[in-house]
Amino acid sequence: MNRLATLFLGLRALVMASLAGAPATQAQEGPTSDDAAWAAAREAGTLEACQQYLEDFPAGRYAEQAFRCLIEGQLELIPDAAQDLDIY
Repeated sequence: MNRLATLFLGLRALVMASLAGAPATQAQEGPTSDDAAWAAAREAGTLEACQQYLEDFPAGRYAEQAFRCLIEGQLELIPDAAQDLDIY
C-alpha cells in the first residue's frame, strides 16, 4: 500500500472514531479484544498493523496511539518531512 493511501486510511479512521464518540466505560477485569489487538499491532511494529487496528477498533482504547503510529511512520518515510512541518 502506498504512503498516501495509508495516510488517507488513517485519517478516515480518525474521523470515524470522532464520529463514533467515546466508548462507554465498563468495569473490566481482564484484557479485552481491543487490548489484544493493540498488543499484536505493537508487536508487529508496522504501519499496516496500526492501520488494521484502526479499521477494527476505530473508537478503541488505543485509537489515538495507533493514529500517531501512522502519522509518525509516514513522516519517517518522507525525507526531511519533519523539518518542513511547522505545527506550532
